[in-house]
Amino acid sequence: MVFSSYGIDFDDIDVFYLAGGFGRHLSVEASKRIGLVPSLDSGKDRASRQYCDRGATLLLLSITKRRELEELVKKVQHCRLETHPSFFDFFRGGLPVQPVEPMPCAR
Repeated sequence: MVFSSYGIDFDDIDVFYLAGGFGRHLSVEASKRIGLVPSLDSGKDRASRQYCDRGATLLLLSITKRRELEELVKKVQHCRLETHPSFFDFFRGGLPVQPVEPMPCAR
């Protein structure tokens, strides 16, 4: 859904990072099963609580990396999924909900 806005698909992702609390506490495989994260090939996902620490250290030690990040931040676009026109269709399609058939009444 959001990927299509940029002309890419899940298959175009080289690496999917889970950092911070997500990387530390979530099981990537369990998160894939319930649809919390994209179901990508196992070699493409990376989960670590250390990414934030590494990034902060790098930015403190490298003026060049700090400037690169400052430029990158200017390009970030906030994406409000709940206001995307096809969000609810996409969300509903991912739910493992089956229609409930009425049970015959026992008399």
